[in-house]
Amino acid sequence: MAGLLLCCLLAASSGSWSQELRVSQPGWAQGLEGGSVTLPCSYKTSVQGPQVGSYRWEKEPGLKVAPGVLPFQGRLGMPEARIFLEEGRADLEIHDLRHYDAGTYHCLVTLHGAPEVAGNGTRLHVDRPGTGTSQTMNSWLWGAMGAGLGAMGLVSVIAAILVCVLRRQRQGRRETESRWEHPRQDQAAGLEPNYVELRVKKGHDRVPPQGKQLPVVYAALAVGQGTSPWSHRGQS
Repeated sequence: MAGLLLCCLLAASSGSWSQELRVSQPGWAQGLEGGSVTLPCSYKTSVQGPQVGSYRWEKEPGLKVAPGVLPFQGRLGMPEARIFLEEGRADLEIHDLRHYDAGTYHCLVTLHGAPEVAGNGTRLHVDRPGTGTSQTMNSWLWGAMGAGLGAMGLVSVIAAILVCVLRRQRQGRRETESRWEHPRQDQAAGLEPNYVELRVKKGHDRVPPQGKQLPVVYAALAVGQGTSPWSHRGQS
């Protein structure tokens, strides 16, 4: 009977410790390949006084994360027991980051023999040098600036073409108006007189006496486009 009572008390005590322990982790962390990153982990408990317990890390899906375990051998840093118990910290440092270090890491804490309590997990992103968030943002900004300058240059070229077209149209209208204002001067300048000798007989079948000639009428004709012909008569 006494043994059963002791087991019940221990079970109740373990359940109480488990409910009073809370483990906190950030949702994500980021590091560069070849660099270092720290995955924070902290815990809080309502129990006052000295704490007794331990912590460990796991990477999904259940890979143990410890200094002597491949592929983390020689690349991990973990706080001493004093810092864990007095300050409530269980941070994990990973050095010489590699692309396969990316993943979700869970911090598990136990105090006073109670069941382990795990944090929600931290998602680690490992970027190659030159492809981080800041580098991506800078590339995007430079790309946007280049696109803006290209658009401005295209608009300037189109505007210059429109100005040239308008100037040519205006010059063509002026030349057309000038032709309509002075059409007859242009036509008269191209006229050349043509002379035709006309011999007109007076009477019917009259034969001139020997040694005499019939009267001759001369007519000068000028022919041009758009004008009426004119003539000048004279009799000798």
